Order: sequence, then C-alpha cells, then structure tokens
Amino acid sequence: MFNFKKILKFTSSDLKSYGKSITAIHKKQIVKGIGNDGEPFTKYSKVYRKQKKDKAFKKQGQINTQIHPVNLTLTGKLLKHFRFLSSAVKGEISIKYGFQSDRIAKDRGMNDDSRMTALVHGKKTKRVIASSNKLGPDVEEAVGHIFASQVAKNLQKHLKKRTVVYRV
Repeated sequence: MFNFKKILKFTSSDLKSYGKSITAIHKKQIVKGIGNDGEPFTKYSKVYRKQKKDKAFKKQGQINTQIHPVNLTLTGKLLKHFRFLSSAVKGEISIKYGFQSDRIAKDRGMNDDSRMTALVHGKKTKRVIASSNKLGPDVEEAVGHIFASQVAKNLQKHLKKRTVVYRV
C-alpha cells in the first residue's frame, strides 16, 4: 500500500533548490513583461516612454531603453535584489521570494502593502512577492512540474523502480 505522506514529502534542501529555481523563472517572466495575473504589465506613460527611450535616466544607472514590453529593467537594480528568501515544510510547503531589503522596496514605492513581513527593530525588512499570491503562468507551470517531479522521485524511492515524468 502507498504511504502518501512519503510520496508527497519535500525535504528542506529540495525546497531550497526549488525555491531558487522558481525565483529565477519568475524573474524571466518579469523580463518577458508578464505579471502575476498572466497579463502584460501596464504600459509605461507616454512621458516615461520618451524619457526611457532618450536615456534620460543615465545618471541613475540606466542600462535599458526597451519600452515594450514593460519589463522593470531600467537599471537592473530591481531584479538584482529580487531573490529567494526562505522555504519551510511545516504541515504546508512554504517558499518565499522577493526583496530582502526594505530600501529597494521603498525606492520603488513597494513598501506600504500587506506583503511586507518580518519586523526587525520596528522596521519592515522583507517584501515577499510570492507567498499565497498569484504567480503567473510560467511560474505556476514550473510549480506544477516541480510537484510532479518530486512525487515521481519519491515514488521511485518507494517502489525502488525508475519513474519518469513527462510534460504534456
């Protein structure tokens, strides 16, 4: 008989590896201009598009003049600080990623919402991008594949036979 608890088991090291992978996939999804709702990001304003195209932000470290699709890569600093934060297996599986530093979130006007967590000395220190939020199509597909692969890996151990998962 199957022991479903063993078949659905994720180790801490599995989750850390998967969390880093999911974070990288989410970054790629952002660079493609796709938000967590699966829709393209809202277009830049006419003024901002012109400024970005004309390299008006060179003093701030502008490295990108792309205006379509919107991909949050003016200086590269935002996505540089977008990283895997933590993972845990405590009844439920938890993978968190986003911005470690309050400074980067504050610089981008992202620090005043409920996704800010972890108070340290009265200061919010993390902005979690993905916890129980929508993730977007690329990330959701990756999460599904990760679960299928983990179940196959655990079945292989349980049955002591090679198990393969195919993407359909």
